[in-house]
Amino acid sequence: KSEGCLAVSNMLLDNLTIRTIDLSGNDLTDKDLVLLSQSFSRTKAPLTALRLSFNSFSCTGTESLMNALWGSKTLHDLKMDNNKIGDRGAQLIAVMLTSVSSIGVLDVGSHLLE
Repeated sequence: KSEGCLAVSNMLLDNLTIRTIDLSGNDLTDKDLVLLSQSFSRTKAPLTALRLSFNSFSCTGTESLMNALWGSKTLHDLKMDNNKIGDRGAQLIAVMLTSVSSIGVLDVGSHLLE
């Protein structure tokens, strides 16, 4: 699984046209999301949709992702439902939303909130 995340991360750095990434149902962990987030923060691709539903990351991976997405001008669709982000993860998402005015769809349903 980590090799797959590394391959996707490397692809993100080289691909300037990708707009939608759907990694739902891949059992991504915090470690995987941290790796992917590093590429999200450095890619020049105009990412409009990111779908990470039904994985296994927590607020740690969420924090890394929210830092990477901070200030995005193109992200419209963010789906992170059915993970384990908890209250802290939900707070991090709320803070990130103050910097991303392009979000039109946000799905964070069915989380284990404390």
